[in-house]
Amino acid sequence: MKHQRGLVLITSMLFILGILGIWLGGSGWMALWAVCIGIAGGFAFGLAMMFFSLRTRTTQEASELSGMAQSVGYLLAAAGPALFGLLHDATHSWNAPLALLAAASLLLFVVGMGAGRDRYVGEQT
Repeated sequence: MKHQRGLVLITSMLFILGILGIWLGGSGWMALWAVCIGIAGGFAFGLAMMFFSLRTRTTQEASELSGMAQSVGYLLAAAGPALFGLLHDATHSWNAPLALLAAASLLLFVVGMGAGRDRYVGEQT
């Protein structure tokens, strides 16, 4: 679906713009970078929840996919801040954590574009 893939593109670009802005931009624009990341976060969460129902055929499949994905997602969300702090302490710089966030944004784009295809989970190509 072009519409869903377009939303994935916008979401990823907002994440990347915000992260690169924080990393490379001036502090005078910090509010803009934070707004970009905030909007992207809302889009990403909404898209993820939407794809659970759009990419499955039954409610059973949707609940299984949702349970698996949300378990992993919330585990990463819970451990992420502490791990990023440890990475900052180990490198004495925010470069590595911000580079990791930028890489995660690119990964989100690739995975999101795959999820945006008009296919169902488990369907053979």
